[in-house]
Amino acid sequence: VFCQEESLNSNLNNMDLKTIIKDEAYKLGFTLAGFTHPGPPSSYPVFSDWIGRGNHAGLHYLASHRSLECRKNPAALLPGCRSILVLGLPYSNPLLEIQNYLPSFSGRIAAYAWGRDYHNLIPTRLEKLAMRISELTKMPVNAKGFTDTSPILEHDLAQRAGLGWIGKNSMLINPRFGSFFFIAELFLDIEIEPDLPFSADRCGNCRRCIEECPTQ
Repeated sequence: VFCQEESLNSNLNNMDLKTIIKDEAYKLGFTLAGFTHPGPPSSYPVFSDWIGRGNHAGLHYLASHRSLECRKNPAALLPGCRSILVLGLPYSNPLLEIQNYLPSFSGRIAAYAWGRDYHNLIPTRLEKLAMRISELTKMPVNAKGFTDTSPILEHDLAQRAGLGWIGKNSMLINPRFGSFFFIAELFLDIEIEPDLPFSADRCGNCRRCIEECPTQ
C-alpha cells in the first residue's frame, strides 16, 4: 500500500489527484462530483427497519442477504475498495422543456424519462473515466461503476460526498441543480481524500413537496 501511494505521488508530480479526476468527470458531462469512503452508510438502520416492517411489498430482492449486506457495507461490491467517487449527471428540467411541445401535448411523464435511457449513457462514461484514472496514475486501477442497478444507498453516499442533502421528498437536492440529475458511483481501489459531507438541511419548514404529492 505504501509503495502504491508513493507511486501515485511521484507519477502526478504532487498534483492534486482528486481535483484532476473531478475535472475529467466534468469533461464527460457530469456536473457533480465528490469523494467519500466505502464505510457503512448512516441511513442503513432506516432501510433495514423499512425492510423489517415489510414496506418493500413484493420486491423480495430488496430483502435478500446480498441486498442487505451490500447496502450495509458498500465495499463488498469491489474487493479492496478504498474510495467512492459519487457523480451527478443532469437531465432536463420539465418546466423548461415543456415549451418545446405542442399545446395539445398532455400526460404526466417523469422528467428523467424524457431523454435517452441513462442506463445506456452513464456506464460508458464511467468506463472512460476509470481508464483515464489509470492513465493519470500510470498504474492499473481496479474500478467498478454503478448507476441504479446495484444494492447501494446512493442518496446517502451522495450526501456524504457533499453533493447535496436528502429532502423531505426523499430525493437528493443540490443547491444549484435541484434534484434534476442522475446519481452514479465509481468504486476505486485507490485512496482519495473524502470530501466534506453536505450537512445542512435546507428544506427547513417547507412542505410543498408533501402537499403536492397525491399520497401526501
